[in-house]
Amino acid sequence: MHTIASRRIPGRHPVSHPMPALFAGLLLLAGCGSQPQVTGQAPANAGQQQPFTRILIVGVSPDVNQRCGFEFFMASQLKSPSVQAIRSCDAVKQKVPLTLDSIEQAVATYQADAVLATNLVSRSFKSKEGGD
Repeated sequence: MHTIASRRIPGRHPVSHPMPALFAGLLLLAGCGSQPQVTGQAPANAGQQQPFTRILIVGVSPDVNQRCGFEFFMASQLKSPSVQAIRSCDAVKQKVPLTLDSIEQAVATYQADAVLATNLVSRSFKSKEGGD
């Protein structure tokens, strides 16, 4: 039978890991904060899913032609008999610059119950001759 014996080196203390103490300290700090309280009642139909019927599509771009082209494409992809896609290029009076006020006014005018706002982050094009 083999036994594993631990040896202590004279003058040295056993190594302890700081992680358990750090974790305990973080838990203690997390418990010290005041807990938020929510008052009020949810509407009777809050648990039910209600589908969107009017979606305002906003392409975020400084180039109005690029923005309107993207919104046209996105609206063509949202096909449903119960959903109306509204392009911001059609809904706002002043297309450049696009402002929060103009979007809020379009939401109110068209009674949109959702806004789909997108921003192109990057793009890449490749061309290839021949083959598939």
